[in-house]
Amino acid sequence: HVALNVNGWHDTSQPQAAQFILLQPQTPSTVRPEELLVPFTSGNARAADWATGINTPRSDRKFYQIAFRADINVASDIQLTSLTSYDHFDQKQTSDNDGSALLISDLQEDNGRITSFNQELRLSNIAKSAFRWVLGANLEKSTTSELQWLAFLNDSNDSAPLNNFFQAVALNRQSIRNYAFFANGEYDLTPELTLKGAIRYTNTRDTATICAVDAGDGRLATLFNIQGGVLGTTTFTPIGSTGPVAGRCYPLNAQNVPNRDEVKQT
Repeated sequence: HVALNVNGWHDTSQPQAAQFILLQPQTPSTVRPEELLVPFTSGNARAADWATGINTPRSDRKFYQIAFRADINVASDIQLTSLTSYDHFDQKQTSDNDGSALLISDLQEDNGRITSFNQELRLSNIAKSAFRWVLGANLEKSTTSELQWLAFLNDSNDSAPLNNFFQAVALNRQSIRNYAFFANGEYDLTPELTLKGAIRYTNTRDTATICAVDAGDGRLATLFNIQGGVLGTTTFTPIGSTGPVAGRCYPLNAQNVPNRDEVKQT
């Protein structure tokens, strides 16, 4: 016996609109005058505002899944079950997080992808037996990636002490691997009493690669190069604002200089 399921969806609805109900500047001494002029949202739950142009909230998300199951009788009283699935998700999205027409906390780009493959094999005997057992193993391999481009042209962070930087880009990739072995047994001691027992072993590995980079205008790269020159305890090669991501990650490392390379964690 086999079964195949293919499904998916495509969503182009707009992200939920935020409401501007409180102003709490991250750097009060450099709060922008235009921030102070933004009116707070009224009590109407449908009242909201957002940026326009390239930062107009929009979304394009797609998902599809393929799932396959096969049940095979390998003996008169033993069945092999195979469960296989593949999932794929893509997102291109722009969202306004501050609830105003200004660029205070706007995700100009929030793009990502998820893929996941799963395979499980199970051996089991017939359900009519007084002793019923299941032996199995499964494997999952998934990858994720995300790019976030945050714009805050009208935020208090856009100030001279911070080199007037008003945008930042963060990238994150993950590679996930899981495998497991399991066994389950049931024995009917009496028609009213069943003894049950199970055991499972799972091994998980999640490798993440993380980097934050200059958006291409050179402001963040210059700011962190200056910080590395002042605070650093070792010499370093200044990071740039363009080119391959590897080699221009700006977060400071243990020596207080730009890390340059992507951070990898497992």
